[in-house]
Amino acid sequence: MWKKKKNKISLVLAGGGAKGIAHAGVLKFFEEKGYKPDMIVGTSMGAIIGGIWATGKSIDDLKEFYKEQFTLKNYINLRIVSMFDFSLSKFLMGPEAFFRMGNSLGIDKPGRLLELFGELTDDKNIEDLDVEFYCNTVDLKSSKEYIFEKGNLAEAIRASMSVPGVFIPVEKDGMMLVDGGVMDNMPVKIAKDHDADTIIAVDVMDNHTGEFKNAFDVISRVMWVNSIRMLHENKKYVDLFMDASGAAGFGDFDKFEKVFEHGYNVAKKNEKKLDKIFGNGK
Repeated sequence: MWKKKKNKISLVLAGGGAKGIAHAGVLKFFEEKGYKPDMIVGTSMGAIIGGIWATGKSIDDLKEFYKEQFTLKNYINLRIVSMFDFSLSKFLMGPEAFFRMGNSLGIDKPGRLLELFGELTDDKNIEDLDVEFYCNTVDLKSSKEYIFEKGNLAEAIRASMSVPGVFIPVEKDGMMLVDGGVMDNMPVKIAKDHDADTIIAVDVMDNHTGEFKNAFDVISRVMWVNSIRMLHENKKYVDLFMDASGAAGFGDFDKFEKVFEHGYNVAKKNEKKLDKIFGNGK
């Protein structure tokens, strides 16, 4: 496990589907500057990107895999297209999605995403990482938050990204675990409870007060209502809050470069504040 450290810096990465690709851009800037947080806390896409980065893989490694090897149809029950001409939000409003949702707990192929995350994390356990890592999920049976603090990293991030009705929940120790964002999409409290002295939080979810264009906008808003409320409460514990929302929609995975660049630029705009926190980086 991890040693106690003075002035422990925690990076909290929110969930948000394709919006969370911005986290990769933020971490790319961290790499260039030499910023090294002592703790990473993530939800959903924040857990995926933060967890893989915590294993020691570079953002370039992750980006290369995404662009060169990843094909969505290998992991989701579709007969149609690959990642680069596919909008998840459009699919979720289609007739095939509703058919599958009525006959399955999710649209993904059982076990395939866990297998993928196992490869990307080298099947490491959380407690064996060089940096502290935590991610949250919600147990549908008890309606309580469950925090992964140890055990298989791939299982943890697979559970944390299980958007209800989209991805099959993870069954563990009698629990049925779904996306942690249902309860707290930016779990600053986890960092605080694990003795973080300085907390940097990156949010990617829009504070949707404008027009709702379709049913998916309504469904996604309903799912994150509690998290939006929690966000306002959590901000009081944050030393640096970075808003990386607005570059894409929840299911716009085809806009990787745009969202990645947006996240990078958000971090760069906060360079002086980050320098102060990390002692000027390199």
